[in-house]
Amino acid sequence: MRPEQSLKITRNLTAHPSLLPLLLTFSLIGQLFAQQPTFINYTLKDGLGGPFVYYVFQDADGYIWFATESGVYRFNGHHFHRFSKKDGLPDDDIFTIHQDSKGRIWFLGFSGSPSYYHNGKIYNPENEPNLNKVRSKTFLSGFLEDSHQNVWLATDKSGLFQLSPNGEVRHYPVLHDWKSKRVNYLWQQDTATIGVISNAAISKIRFNRRSMQHDTIFPQHLANARSTFIDDSRILIVALNHAIVYHTGTGHLKALNWESIVNEEVLFVNSTGDGYLWMGTRKGAYQIRIDNLDNPDPFLVLPGKAVTYVLKDREGNTWLSTIGDGVWFTSSTQTLTYNIQSGFPDDNVTRIERDANGAFWLGFEGGRYGILKNGEFAHHQLNYVKGRGRVNDILARDNGSVWMAVDGLFVRIDQEVTYFRNHSKALALDQADNIYVASNNGLIYIPEEEYNSRLIYRGDTIPDFSPYWVNQGIYTSRVNCLTMDHGGKLWVGTHAGLFLYQDSLIPFQHKHPALAVSIKQIGISSDGSLWVGTSGAGMVVMNDESIEWINRQKGLSGNYCNAVFIDSIGQAWVATNKGINKIILEKGKLSTIQVFDSRSGHASDYVNDLYVDGQQVWAATYKGLSIFRDEASSQAPPPIYITSFIADDSPYQTAESITLNYHQNDIKIDFVALSYQSGQNISYRYKLAGIDSAWRTTKMTSVSYPAMQPGAYEFIVTASNTEGRWNDNPSIVRFQIDPPFWQAWWFRILLLLIAGAVVYAVFKVNILTYNRDVVKELIQLIIQKLKKEKYLIVKEVVNGSFVKIPINSILRIAAAKDYIEIHTSQQHYLVRLSMKAAENQLLSQKQFLRIHRSHIVNTRKIDMIQGNALIVQGQLLPIGRIYTHKLKALRNNGGIILE
Repeated sequence: MRPEQSLKITRNLTAHPSLLPLLLTFSLIGQLFAQQPTFINYTLKDGLGGPFVYYVFQDADGYIWFATESGVYRFNGHHFHRFSKKDGLPDDDIFTIHQDSKGRIWFLGFSGSPSYYHNGKIYNPENEPNLNKVRSKTFLSGFLEDSHQNVWLATDKSGLFQLSPNGEVRHYPVLHDWKSKRVNYLWQQDTATIGVISNAAISKIRFNRRSMQHDTIFPQHLANARSTFIDDSRILIVALNHAIVYHTGTGHLKALNWESIVNEEVLFVNSTGDGYLWMGTRKGAYQIRIDNLDNPDPFLVLPGKAVTYVLKDREGNTWLSTIGDGVWFTSSTQTLTYNIQSGFPDDNVTRIERDANGAFWLGFEGGRYGILKNGEFAHHQLNYVKGRGRVNDILARDNGSVWMAVDGLFVRIDQEVTYFRNHSKALALDQADNIYVASNNGLIYIPEEEYNSRLIYRGDTIPDFSPYWVNQGIYTSRVNCLTMDHGGKLWVGTHAGLFLYQDSLIPFQHKHPALAVSIKQIGISSDGSLWVGTSGAGMVVMNDESIEWINRQKGLSGNYCNAVFIDSIGQAWVATNKGINKIILEKGKLSTIQVFDSRSGHASDYVNDLYVDGQQVWAATYKGLSIFRDEASSQAPPPIYITSFIADDSPYQTAESITLNYHQNDIKIDFVALSYQSGQNISYRYKLAGIDSAWRTTKMTSVSYPAMQPGAYEFIVTASNTEGRWNDNPSIVRFQIDPPFWQAWWFRILLLLIAGAVVYAVFKVNILTYNRDVVKELIQLIIQKLKKEKYLIVKEVVNGSFVKIPINSILRIAAAKDYIEIHTSQQHYLVRLSMKAAENQLLSQKQFLRIHRSHIVNTRKIDMIQGNALIVQGQLLPIGRIYTHKLKALRNNGGIILE
């Protein structure tokens, strides 16, 4: 279905039974507005600085740039980053953006001073001397990089400037016979010739060192001409009341009869490389097929808005910049949306069903429904509707009849409309045409002979089928959906979970927790599997052998599943509150999920119902009916970039390996994948080599690593698109946290040398003879200092938290019934632990000794031994009789040694 197709409408305010045959044969037809693609509008509220946007550009890395009246904005799909005069722009009023082969992004603005962005910095005439040689009286109007890497800048009144790769600047002033000085477009004709389109003519300029030769090809007034290549050799030139195709090889000129569409100021023309070109005016943008230039049938987009440029990005998305209305984005200009502006009675399309004749039946609020077939739409109104009158279900039968479940009643439509009283949420008919009705009051079963005989009323009295309630009030009062499987079994989705009806309701909530919540829709695949859509718990796929639970954690766009459709090849389509999901299973297990949402061109993320026929998909949404094709996607996985590396609030460049000191161990890393179509549905996986042994998955765009230990690390991150295709070229940053100097190898060697020198000096003065134990203790202290600090990790009784106590800070440990008290110089800890367990944990630490059944001491903290007691920092502790043999008093000082 082409975007330029329009819709014809048949309106009728009341579909009374006696009027229906007339409505099917006679209609009042009126032409409606052409359907528009669904756009996302980025404005000030989204972070774009202002509504005046002149140009859209995508750089080699995939970022989208906007030239505005308030500077330049770079967009990564999540956030806008502004560059202004404070960042180095000569002027905040920027008109166009270009990139050369060196990666420099050039900004051409109103001031006439060029600037470019490269490696995170903006260069301008103040910090780049060669740029100061480009002196234009007014704004820069054109850009070209030739095959020799010369950059050419066209001006409004000052001719051409050439910047060579080595930075040399040459100026070629305008020629005397140019009637206007403005140059609007440049192209390279050959290695020594530049093509120029000015306000006065199409020209070729041949350059020989500092001289040039000028040939005028088409001397005609081309005020404000806009030009673009439409293929390798043809340029389209559009000005007011002029449209010309110029062949650069042959010089042939061909005038186009475009007076009907070129009747006002043209703001731009641009070929998007997909067989279309765009022409922007102050009343919208025209999309025109390149192969139909002689007889254009333009499709008008954004009517009434001044469109300044159109970009087709590498994902196939379309961006339109405007004067006064910001930027507009759509992933597909081929997706149609029908809504109230197109002639629908309401934007909220509640249900969709296709009948045996290929017509689509659409449900709305207020008891309204419509029939869409071959581009014509007939609108009808049901009688006797109460409350919201929402059409909750539509069931088309092979015999041509259509049943509808509506708030307050249900109806059958064939040659006439038959009304039945009872609030209905869904309907099901078995092979014998017995009908089942889901209502707020339970499940109703009505035999065919009952509703086809005495209970049919065609007047104002509507039959009441309340006596036919099934198991009223036993399990639940509200039934949401009904589905008849291939074997004739009726599956019932209620507010309290899933049931099977076989003469009575059989509960199935015990099969899985997700089956015990409110069930919204049930689908049956060709293999008999049950696809159960829930209200808040995602999807459950169930058969006799297995159950597969699919929710947001597994890639489903939303956990509120409003509808399920199984297509002809067994793929399940699920309409959720956050888009449409195409789900493929392999051997009963989830294989892939592809998400279609408003970023894919649909009217709304909230989808009520859907219908799929081959590659054509109809989505009934809260904001209209969207029709699109499910075509095989060639979308590559999004490029992934690490955007910032921050250590203790200090940013670092990620291009090279980063070295940090041991204090800079609080790390935060930001990253982004550039997929504007995927939006927030991008999945990331990352790992930090040195800490993570496996990949971690997230949808966040930053990770933090607090209090990291010294060492060498490598952070790796990659991303996938909505089809689950992962980028094989991850982004990597390497960094190293240096240890403190006392843990460095050179410091340890230095300490060993000092210790050796001390020991040698002691020996030299014969201290060893009298103080062998002092030297030994000194050596032990030095060795202990060289060792890595060790900790005792225990759980406090008072607050239940774990604490890490340095081993060397422990003075003593005392028994306290079922607990022990660990004393340090600063505080003590009460821990549920036995003395025996504490002794075993400290056994490897030779400075600890048990001196009593109630005391363990750090021998390095002993101040004095007095008989059968010792003192640790002023605390007198008894020495048990059975432990005295482990202590030997030293004659010369108050210390101890171990036997």
